[in-house]
Amino acid sequence: REAVLAVGKVGAHTQQAIPSLIAVLGDRSEAVKTQAIWALSRAGAKAVPPLIALLGDEPMRGTAAMVLGQIGPPARGAIPELIKLLSQPDVSPAAQHEIVIALSRFGAAAGEAVPELLKILADEQHPLRADAVWAIANIGDKNAIPQLIRAFPADENSTSEMATVLPLAVLTLNPENELFFKLAFNRGVALLQHESNAVKQATAT
Repeated sequence: REAVLAVGKVGAHTQQAIPSLIAVLGDRSEAVKTQAIWALSRAGAKAVPPLIALLGDEPMRGTAAMVLGQIGPPARGAIPELIKLLSQPDVSPAAQHEIVIALSRFGAAAGEAVPELLKILADEQHPLRADAVWAIANIGDKNAIPQLIRAFPADENSTSEMATVLPLAVLTLNPENELFFKLAFNRGVALLQHESNAVKQATAT
């Protein structure tokens, strides 16, 4: 394992290193796996094909999606498969979470994912509604604003997660709107306490 990690540190960009790093993703040690994820994220587009293939491996699906998201735009070839998995009911909630976060990191290139993300938003019992909202905001689809506004909680004093995320998502999509700015300002501090690191990071920046 040490040899594999050393290869990742000195040059994950080399094609020869990628299969070994993919294999390490299944390691029991979280520290080793984290190092492999870091190394593969540096490999960029060269790591994308084997990572897409790994999406078909149920135990590794979430990790593969995480790495693809960290690679970002160079991994946009994975978008269709990520969307396909998002629509399948047998995909675990943990893997779905990583898929939504990954899609959010592709920006406008993931525009075709918005219909599936809106389906998540429409399901009031879905555990990933807030993640889906933030993904839509990061993708930048202004056409989704009406659906986001309709999802606002009826109680203006609500302190729910959705009451926090929705105004900021709409503000991100339409920053010129004064009403959205006021709503977002009042919720900003609460959003910094969000359990999702991606949401907290996006809010802080």
